Amino acid sequence: MFAAQDGILCCLAYKVRLTMLKALIAHPLTPNLNLDNPQTTTLRSRIIREKRFLKNIYLEWYRMIVSALQPAYERVLELGSGGGFLSEILP
Repeated sequence: MFAAQDGILCCLAYKVRLTMLKALIAHPLTPNLNLDNPQTTTLRSRIIREKRFLKNIYLEWYRMIVSALQPAYERVLELGSGGGFLSEILP
């Protein structure tokens, strides 16, 4: 019985830490926005472009993608791009 209670406390502590972490990394422009709302994607794109650190991470990732593509590829389909901007790097 004690083990079950201990598990519940552990789960509650995990949820509290997760909630605190989300609050710490949340951006003030996107609190409680629905992920399916197009405005959320627009705001995230703005955040990526305005925060140098995030933008540099995206640029580094895009450089790796571009270097991995074979020259024979005429078209590339980006899935799940969200607020990204690969289409500007790889038109």
